[in-house]
Amino acid sequence: MFLLSLLTDPGFRANKIRIIRPIEAGPYTLSTPYGELGDRAPWALLTDGITVGNQIRPHHNTLGNAHDGYWRVRNNINSVEVLMHREEGEKSRIQITCDTRNNAVYGCGEVDALLCAITPIAGLIDDPGMIAMDTQPSLADMASLTITWREMITQVKVGRKRPACPPGYNCALTFASIYVKDVETNQTLQYEYVTSDSRNMRFSNSEFAYVPHQFLGIADSAEAYTPVSRIPVTRFIDILPRLREIITSNEKILSPRLDTKKILMASWGPFNNGSARVVVSLDSMDILVET
Repeated sequence: MFLLSLLTDPGFRANKIRIIRPIEAGPYTLSTPYGELGDRAPWALLTDGITVGNQIRPHHNTLGNAHDGYWRVRNNINSVEVLMHREEGEKSRIQITCDTRNNAVYGCGEVDALLCAITPIAGLIDDPGMIAMDTQPSLADMASLTITWREMITQVKVGRKRPACPPGYNCALTFASIYVKDVETNQTLQYEYVTSDSRNMRFSNSEFAYVPHQFLGIADSAEAYTPVSRIPVTRFIDILPRLREIITSNEKILSPRLDTKKILMASWGPFNNGSARVVVSLDSMDILVET
């Protein structure tokens, strides 16, 4: 057996991130990195669903510096804030706040604030948080694929909007997500492992996104959700059996071949619909492959 970490920064020890800023027409782009790691920062924060004018700008609203051991960035309407501090030596902990209770901006829309590790993408990401797909084993060659992290949810609030969103629409979730890409067909599977839901909704093989022969999104829930508490919860899940099951049981959507499928990206963090606020701290992320 051979054990491999798919991350270029196992255990989440880098104390800097870059911001992925969606643009209205075209691919995602990385904004200027914050901190001493500069272009070598292996982690990114995807702030999806937030209008371009309200994206985080890392050179604004920062506290601390490379010597203080912590820093903070936030956008101009205080809907997303990222606070970093170091613990246990070099290991970093990121606190993400996602607050979508600003009715004038978000209405009943969706907003993500996800910490991402991504493989190299030509012209976009040169030094990312995950090793290149050509150096990874395929799903067929894996004996296990374990995603692990620690999270602590310290606040969840669900607001009210006028006009009201549909019943149950205002909510806050946290999850980890793995993107599996077929290197021959470019088909992509996104698998979400939901660890909390303000509605206590449960997911089991739940399809949340579908583009025929291109993209499939499937969600499962953790057996026990992370409570709102000052006590962190450690997750350690071998998701390989579920990925294989999903792929081989959706032949009309995805190619059933496992030897052409590798990991493109992983993400951790909060997802809001409508009016909600969630504060979650993340550390000790890793993706371990056994062959």
